[in-house]
Amino acid sequence: GVVSPASEGPAQSARPGPVPGQGASHHLRRRVFQQAGAVPFRVLPDGTVQVMLITNRDGGWIVPKGMIDRGHTPEQTAQTECMEEAGVLGQLGPSVIGTYEYDKGHKRCRVRLFALRVSEEMERWPEGRWRKRQWLSQKDAVSVASIPAVRMIIERLNVASLGDGAAA
Repeated sequence: GVVSPASEGPAQSARPGPVPGQGASHHLRRRVFQQAGAVPFRVLPDGTVQVMLITNRDGGWIVPKGMIDRGHTPEQTAQTECMEEAGVLGQLGPSVIGTYEYDKGHKRCRVRLFALRVSEEMERWPEGRWRKRQWLSQKDAVSVASIPAVRMIIERLNVASLGDGAAA
């Protein structure tokens, strides 16, 4: 499902269409950049679902995501970003669990999120020197995540519905 929050904070306005007074040409030249990422999760022996969040440059709590490079699939990108940004490896769920859009500078980005069942946590990973990572209960992750659309996607995460690949 597509999640379209009313507001994603000061730097991430969710305004569709041209801004009044700027004319349509401003809106038409804004290409939407495709990104992919994942909500890393694990299920504890007692059945509790935990979600891993990571920090962004501003110290906010987010999920791993990044631009889809030419020749890569959204699924490959999601797994790569989880390894680079969160230091986790695992099994990706079979389909997109949510999408959202945000503004990054003058670029509009559309993010497709998957669920990633974590099977391995690396001690050292490419962005580990400047990112924190934290396991949280699903409920706590919903309240801590910085982007409203991501909070909604985490809240709706149903690990039992992900099929044998990610839920086993």
